[in-house]
Parts: sequence; C-alpha cells; structure tokens
Amino acid sequence: HLISIITSPGLITESSQIFAFSSSGLPVDLSLGTYSAANSLIYHSEGYYTLSGIQSSGEIYLLANQAGNDNYYPAEQVIDTIIINRLNQVIYFDSINNKLYADNLTDTLRAVSSSGLPVTFSVISGPATVNDSIIHITGPGIILVAASQSGNDTVSSATSVYRSFEVYKINPEISIDDIVVTYGNPFLEILPVSNSSGSFDFYSSNDNI
Repeated sequence: HLISIITSPGLITESSQIFAFSSSGLPVDLSLGTYSAANSLIYHSEGYYTLSGIQSSGEIYLLANQAGNDNYYPAEQVIDTIIINRLNQVIYFDSINNKLYADNLTDTLRAVSSSGLPVTFSVISGPATVNDSIIHITGPGIILVAASQSGNDTVSSATSVYRSFEVYKINPEISIDDIVVTYGNPFLEILPVSNSSGSFDFYSSNDNI
C-alpha cells in the first residue's frame, strides 16, 4: 500500500492544513524530520496536521510512515519537503525635526512598512517616552528612536530603521514690570516673569539695596 501527503496550496503558514493518507485506509504516522524549519507538527482531531514555529526560511521535512497490519506490509516511507520563503519587507520612517524644548512637548512619529503591517516605535536612548506613534519629550538632549515590524506567518521581520533628533535647551527670557519706589518704604516688591520654569536669583548694583 502507498502513502500520500497533501498540503494546502500556496504559501505554507501555521494555519495551513496537512493531510496524510494510505491507500489501505490505515492511519499514517506523520512526523517532522531533523533540521526542519519548524518547531513542531500538531495533530488535530479533525484528521489534519498543522505546523508551529515556522522559521522565516529553510526547508521542512515531513516523514510519513505506515507500519501495516496482518493484511498489509509496512508502507515505504514517504518524505515530503516544503521550502519556506517568507516575503521580505522594508520600513519607511520619516525624519524627525530638531526641536526647542518646552513643557509637554510631543510629536507624531510616521512610518509605514512595505507589507502594510503596523510599525511599532521605541525610544533607544534620550529623554523621551513613546506611546503608539506619539513621542513625549521630557528634556533637552539627543533622542534615538527605532521603528520595527516583527512580521507574521507569511512576511519576514523587517530590519529596524533608526532616526535621531536633538532637542535644544531654551534661552530664558526675563521681564520685570516697572518698579515704583516710595520714599521711606524699605521694601521693594519685584515680580519677574520668565519663559523658563527655573527659580530666580536677584542681584543689585547698589550696595544699599
């Protein structure tokens, strides 16, 4: 008696169904060969197998055996080879402009993958955090951001793309309203205003003040 292995047409994924039959109708033992580009072969009660942990490239070896019974001799082993070639993809990541620091400073990161799969962002270094595509800048400095796409059953992971930009310190500007001095009043009230959140230090060129 003979053994046949049937796989789903098209690119093999972890949801593709694999069947093994014998001409005698006896059940076939299907297993993965050594060095296969997949982690395991899973049997389903409906009578088919699926692959788990398929690698991005390589070959998968399916070994089919049927030991026979009182009426049939053991069948000759059948080896079916599946070649795995996932689609490649690239990431297009827009440059990020340098910025002048300000409180609650944010920017929107823009990147797409050639596969159409969603891109994720992460801060590699620098004073910033990222949430989805919004980067929150927490201070001045050089910030390095990565755009990544991990792929799926049919698409290989993309090479990460990096963008860096610089956030400059702001130059503080101070303004003081006109000071009115009343003779005999030893106290002056000075109310400075600044575009910086730092504290103020006061100096006088007059030793009497």
